[in-house]
Amino acid sequence: MNYSKLCDSLVIEYKYPGVEEGWIISQRSYSKGTLIMLSDEAIQEALEYCKIPKEMHSAFYRASKIIKNNDALERLFWHCINEVFVLRRNAAPVKMIPRLDRVMGEDTAMFRALLILSGVPFLKNSHRQRNIPDRYTRLAFRDITIWMKDYYRNYNSWGLDAVGWLLNPFRRRLFRIGRLEFIPSSFDHPIMILKHRENNDMKVMIDRSIEFRGDGYINGVNGIYDAQGAWLSDCIITEQTICGNIIDELGRACREPVLINRKEYEIVLDNYSLVLDVHIPEDGTLDKKACQESYSEALSFFHKYYPDENFKGFKCTSWLLDSGLIPLLPEESNILLFQNEYMLFPTLGGEAQTLERVFRIKPFEIDKAPQVSRLQKSLLSHLKNGEHFHSEGGILLSNTVMKWNE
Repeated sequence: MNYSKLCDSLVIEYKYPGVEEGWIISQRSYSKGTLIMLSDEAIQEALEYCKIPKEMHSAFYRASKIIKNNDALERLFWHCINEVFVLRRNAAPVKMIPRLDRVMGEDTAMFRALLILSGVPFLKNSHRQRNIPDRYTRLAFRDITIWMKDYYRNYNSWGLDAVGWLLNPFRRRLFRIGRLEFIPSSFDHPIMILKHRENNDMKVMIDRSIEFRGDGYINGVNGIYDAQGAWLSDCIITEQTICGNIIDELGRACREPVLINRKEYEIVLDNYSLVLDVHIPEDGTLDKKACQESYSEALSFFHKYYPDENFKGFKCTSWLLDSGLIPLLPEESNILLFQNEYMLFPTLGGEAQTLERVFRIKPFEIDKAPQVSRLQKSLLSHLKNGEHFHSEGGILLSNTVMKWNE
């Protein structure tokens, strides 16, 4: 079956860079009825390995049967496995793994779920080569359950939309370590951290020209522009001094520049530093002790299995780091305890993530928003008063985490 016939048979527009070349390669090794990952035995083993809840199992078996009974679907499934797990092609996952509404109906998103599940042996092998313990491999697949539940909330059927995120363990070395998930990355933000050479004083400074509003947020966030009070940050670095705008404890840019003596302060993190990008899975509480244990274990893990990489700290961008939540939540709130570990800085992230995570309705309509939890009630009142929320950034230095264990 050639590429054009595939698209006609499945009634799809299947286009991404390299697809036709990849199709020829994958079909050379395709043999009908020999895809072990579509067998009931392989599916059962993978479901148990990933601890997928039993209420989801039938959807996997049903999708497998649909695929095996359709030559074009089975060929496409094999092609996707080759592209994603063998060749690891760096194309957009949503384009490489298409929706198949015309041939799979309400099970269309199960094609993606089954494909991700088929990645189990590939990741096991990859981790085995580095002697990474099996418990970390298993944890990498817990996101399947999280995102399938999210899909069910939205569509009342099982499946996956978030294939890009779920491919991170294969593409960007995502590891779940305890309560949190970590991805090695460069810091890649216009921020640097300065530390006093003799005490623990830290300063968060903007290292380039960015336009801010008068309230210290980046101009344009949440579609709000400040025509009158907008200003540009600046940073001048010499051998003796650094002159620029700092970020205050609430994560807001300060308009008045400060002069830093480089004999007193050193740059401990900048735009090019290697960090661990932190993500918070939705399957547990944000317990402070559990998070601190995750940070500590993550440093030990990456030092052991990736010893050539020097991670300066942890980076997180999230609605949970919005300092605007401080007056709305009690001091003992897990959200604020999590936030307090970080040095904050503004980003271009608006309130979309906050509304999605807290209210769980799409599209968000203020008059239809649920008011069940205390958090929902508090945030909704804030919105009705014309206020906004933000997804902000934060840095937690590795040295700070190591001192917790001293």
